[in-house]
Amino acid sequence: MDGAASRELLRWLAGVATGADPAAAGQATERLGGLTGREWLRLDELARRDWPLDWVTDWRPALAGGSAAARAAASMCRDGRVREIAVGVLAWTPGPVAAAALAVRIADWVPQVSSAAMAAVAARTQDAAAIVPVMLALRQRRRGRRAAAAYLAGLAGGPAATLAVLAGEGLAGQAGRRGTGRRGTGGPGAGRRG
Repeated sequence: MDGAASRELLRWLAGVATGADPAAAGQATERLGGLTGREWLRLDELARRDWPLDWVTDWRPALAGGSAAARAAASMCRDGRVREIAVGVLAWTPGPVAAAALAVRIADWVPQVSSAAMAAVAARTQDAAAIVPVMLALRQRRRGRRAAAAYLAGLAGGPAATLAVLAGEGLAGQAGRRGTGRRGTGGPGAGRRG
């Protein structure tokens, strides 16, 4: 996903979070669900450098009763207090979008946010398919690298049921390709810019 597409997605997320465009919640959630690990990290960076999420002046409605997309948007807010609350809400929000948003937050520079995110991610073995691509992308970053490595090592040495789920979904090879930005793999994200 290029910069223009990322900015457009951020505008959708701002509209969903403010309640200005509730019909876009499903589309935004679908778009977030199709992001690679690297795209999640890029979107998170743009969210704090660009303006669309600054439109949201009150995150409480999005956090209290919003969609997974609205809650993921809150987790990318510039304000660490909002991110910390968003992590707590996302920990109880089911689905792969919430899981991937939590995985991004393990690299947060606010220790309370990153430690809460790591605890939430560690408890979501059922969502490993959404978490692993973000963790693979985080291995290339300075912040979050150790936490990602610890998560991946724990997953590799984890319960046989978790490994069977990953193997059954073909993630052993797919997750490695998604994090490298290679094209033409035929997996999710094929043909998109990495």
